[in-house]
Amino acid sequence: MIRNLLGVWKKKELQNNYFVLGSTGAGRFMISYTALQDLIRLSTVGLKSLKRLKSEIDLEPEGLVILISYQLTANSNAEKVFSSLQTKITQAVQQYAGIKVKEVKMLTPAQ
Repeated sequence: MIRNLLGVWKKKELQNNYFVLGSTGAGRFMISYTALQDLIRLSTVGLKSLKRLKSEIDLEPEGLVILISYQLTANSNAEKVFSSLQTKITQAVQQYAGIKVKEVKMLTPAQ
């Protein structure tokens, strides 16, 4: 759920669970909240230390704040996994959705 919508975000708007990425004379192009969650999930494929991942997205004027709940496999190097997750998620969202990511936060393990 988008928990922190501060008015209309100047660069991107949120309407009916869609981010408006831009517009042309022919119409607007958008990405859904669900598509962003799927993009986040897909960006973590191949991280063998990751058992479970859940995401929430906060919208702030400076960009998205992505909140990640996680569960790691036994004997995982948490710091290395977190760093990799933050990099992969930020790159995927910015590259494929064109939305600036302000921060990727790691929360308590997913249950």
